[in-house]
Amino acid sequence: MQDPSMASDPTSAVFKGTVQRLDVVFALKHECELRAKNGRFSIHWYLLNVPQSRSFARKEVLKGTVVGGTKVEMRFLTMQTGERAELKRYHFEAKTEEEAARLVSLLSDACEAAAFIARPSPSTTSEAGPEPGSNQPNQRLPLLCVVNPMSGRKQGMAVMKQVCTIFQLAGIGVQVKVTDRRGHAKEMLMEADLDTVMGVVVVGGDGTTNEVISGVLENRVVTENGGVWPTRLPLGVIPCGTDGSLPKFVTKMDPLDAAHVILRSNNVRQMDLLRVQVGDDVSYSACGVGWGLPGQIALDSEGMRDKFGVYRYTASTISRVASLKPVKGTVKIVPANHNQQVA
Repeated sequence: MQDPSMASDPTSAVFKGTVQRLDVVFALKHECELRAKNGRFSIHWYLLNVPQSRSFARKEVLKGTVVGGTKVEMRFLTMQTGERAELKRYHFEAKTEEEAARLVSLLSDACEAAAFIARPSPSTTSEAGPEPGSNQPNQRLPLLCVVNPMSGRKQGMAVMKQVCTIFQLAGIGVQVKVTDRRGHAKEMLMEADLDTVMGVVVVGGDGTTNEVISGVLENRVVTENGGVWPTRLPLGVIPCGTDGSLPKFVTKMDPLDAAHVILRSNNVRQMDLLRVQVGDDVSYSACGVGWGLPGQIALDSEGMRDKFGVYRYTASTISRVASLKPVKGTVKIVPANHNQQVA
């Protein structure tokens, strides 16, 4: 029964019924009170006359489904920074079917529907190219996870295992590709069949992310009308590099928090990119382009990775500034044609 004091608040409600934990052995069923307020949920019951409670934050709400009449299955994905994720499943038996439907609605509003929506296939793409948001119903395609094991402090593989566990607990399949050299991520994405995945997740730094972006944009889609367009699909970043300029603006810097952002990202945002062409070599950037001294520092730092680790950029900067030489060149800036989208 809903608390009259909360009747005027569409985000709040109190339900009375029974609850049972599903993912533990010999779980008892308890009479309980389930409270919902502003996306947070708490379960209150008594065990041997001792009050018990369990609370879940909005970001931990994963799913709510009516599984029969007045019974609702609730799923929560709990996670502490630096610790493993844990899926918690409950059956809540409401008093009426209306209350069960109301509870599912509140759970759905809280999690905002995890967004892994399948993209339009080339056969349904218009001549003008695929439009963002013109997604078809979720076909539960897997995610493609590109991992650079050498990023930052060489924690790429360990971080990948953690975030893959989170996605798998949420029912999301993961395909993993591991890079073994510079430029490998771009090569893999150029050759990948991206119609078989719902999105790409990068576990690495800014360099790996830019390689993946370039590979995706060079992976062309041929429409039924004969048009050729770059592939368009959601891209998420799990920061694991030395610094992480792009993740600072688009996600969380803690890898597990970033995985949660990706899992719950209902709103896929468009992002401006830089396209740079030097002769026949074309590359893309999401956060900046270095030329001259910055480019030399970045290039030299790769050879210092094993010796200096995360301090390689500092070492490269000192080395280059000590032997500073002028760099000549010509830069031409071509205004964007807003009638022609490339991503």
